[in-house]
Amino acid sequence: AGALGTVLIYLIALKFGNSKIASLITALVMGFGTLVWKYSASFMREPTYTTLLLFIIFILLKIDREKVKKQTSILIYVVGVTCGISVLIDYSKFLLILLIFLYLSLILKRRIVSLWKPFLFGLIPILLIIFYYNYAIFKNPFTSPHLHKTYFTWMRSPSSLFRIPL
Repeated sequence: AGALGTVLIYLIALKFGNSKIASLITALVMGFGTLVWKYSASFMREPTYTTLLLFIIFILLKIDREKVKKQTSILIYVVGVTCGISVLIDYSKFLLILLIFLYLSLILKRRIVSLWKPFLFGLIPILLIIFYYNYAIFKNPFTSPHLHKTYFTWMRSPSSLFRIPL
């Protein structure tokens, strides 16, 4: 996931009009100068989620640069599926979907209703899987597995979910 995220950084930098050398340096800084290298040794949710988010950004930039075509609805469907998978990887980042939703509404203002369908068709089935899993395991479809940890008991409280009691 870390290597794919680094490649996506390179491609995104190219989309912004940077030279190949500048894009390569940017990708190398991300790959070797951040925790991507450390996290790539095993499966961790952070680099996987980051790679999915970079993939969404790459597709959104592709949608933004082209006029609305038949391909656009397929790309928006892929964005919806990727958003669903990213939430499946890390529930705590659900609010980023709202930002993606807002961005889509800004770039697709003319055909908004017809193009929301592919996004929702991609997103909703995965959200239903998440809700079913949470209900089957925790008896609450809107919970987070972090609230049910037995090892880090301080994470059971929503108020301390994103901080460490030092």
